Amino acid sequence: MKQQNNSTTKQQRKSLMLKDLVLIGIFDVIYLVIIMACDCMGIVPIMYLIYPTIAAIIAGPLVLLFMAKEQKMFAFAIFGIIPPALTFLLGNTYVVLVIVIITTLLAEVLRKIGNYSSFTWNTLAYAVYSLWIPGVLSQMIFVRERFLELCKPMGDAYIAQLVQILTWQSLILVTIGAIVGAIIGALIGKKLLKKHFVKAGIVA
Repeated sequence: MKQQNNSTTKQQRKSLMLKDLVLIGIFDVIYLVIIMACDCMGIVPIMYLIYPTIAAIIAGPLVLLFMAKEQKMFAFAIFGIIPPALTFLLGNTYVVLVIVIITTLLAEVLRKIGNYSSFTWNTLAYAVYSLWIPGVLSQMIFVRERFLELCKPMGDAYIAQLVQILTWQSLILVTIGAIVGAIIGALIGKKLLKKHFVKAGIVA
């Protein structure tokens, strides 16, 4: 009987519970606020080139704290898909949805490889996940007309600048910037949240 109770307890520790879903929701709200605040940089089109890097840096400590608190299978997958899915519902195209599904699932696999407690693998997972941010800008390449239509309220001059700025070449640099930003954000998070990492058993 005692052995059965221990087995049930272990299963509960591995399974997502209501409190986990609530925590995911709280972290998602904060993450969305950060991303939306950074997105305001896009009022000046040229700033889109550094927006993914800045967003990944600022959100880094938050995401790494979430990873320290939630070391259960699929916790990050749920956390990761919600924010981009909301941007899709608000008007972005299927491109964003496809990219985020791929990056989130890859991030979940990387966390699993590190047994959810490796700082190195969690950082790699966050770097891969952060690629959904430049993925929003990649709509200029994959669904150009629809993306420009979404930007119409900003005016013709704004659209003309976007056309000049968002090219294949610049998007490659933006993507690299997002990866670098995620790594920097994770390292800042490690320094700021050292006590949480130790308690959660996060190792380098």
